[in-house]
Amino acid sequence: MPKRYFDEIEIGETFETPGITVTDWHVLQFAGVSMDFFELHTNDEFARQTEFGRRAYENSALGTDHGSGSVMLLLGGGLRGGRVHGRWPGLSKDALHEESDLAVTTDYRDVLAEVLVRRCGNPRVDAVFPGLVHRPIGVCD
Repeated sequence: MPKRYFDEIEIGETFETPGITVTDWHVLQFAGVSMDFFELHTNDEFARQTEFGRRAYENSALGTDHGSGSVMLLLGGGLRGGRVHGRWPGLSKDALHEESDLAVTTDYRDVLAEVLVRRCGNPRVDAVFPGLVHRPIGVCD
């Protein structure tokens, strides 16, 4: 592929870049060049204690994203607080989505739909989330 500038690439254009396996050497070289030695990027033990759970690495799609795991916090009255709602699938290989990503167990739209119905008094979930088959998860009193 000939050398091109960013503004010469067109929307929808595809190309393949050479692949490599990212090793600790690569991570440390990048940290040195970017002057970013933050422990989340360079220390596995530290990274395991954060919300990301581990340092970024190639997943089954050969990407280096952090994955789909997330958290949602609700504040205010009329909530069943003081607990974690949802299901923890675990981190075993067979529990992961495509053997590399934390499995999604709760659709965020179900949480927001429950607040819409129970706290806002609006039963028209379909108007806000078309096509959602709403499954309340018990976050509201």
